[in-house]
Amino acid sequence: MAKKNKQLEKLIESGDANALYQAGFAYWNGEGVKKSKKDAISLWDEASKNGSKEASFHLGNMYERGLQVKQSYNTAREYYMVAVRQKSTQAMLKMSEFYEKGLGVYKDEEAAKQYHDMAMTNKED
Repeated sequence: MAKKNKQLEKLIESGDANALYQAGFAYWNGEGVKKSKKDAISLWDEASKNGSKEASFHLGNMYERGLQVKQSYNTAREYYMVAVRQKSTQAMLKMSEFYEKGLGVYKDEEAAKQYHDMAMTNKED
C-alpha cells in the first residue's frame, strides 16, 4: 500500500488535470489512501482549474444535486460554465436545462436554445 501511496503522490504533484481527477476518486473511495471526501473534492477542484472538463462537470453535478456538498445551483452553474469553456457537451446541455428551468439563472428560452445548439454542434476531443 505504501507503494501505491507514493505513486498517487507523484500523480498529484504532477499537476496533470486527468491525474488529479483520478486521484480524487482514490480519495473518495479510500483506494490506497485514507478515505476523504474533502480531499477528493479539493483534488477535483484543482483538476477543474487545470483543465479537466470531466472534473468541472462532476463538481457541477455534485453541487446541483447536493452530493456531499451543500446544494447550490449557483455553484453548480459556475462549474458547468467552466466545463462549457472546456468544450464539455454534457455541460452545454446542463446549461441549456438551467436556462430552460431557471436554475441559478433567470429563465431564458433563447439562452437555453443557444446552449442546446452549441451542444449539438460541439466536437469534443
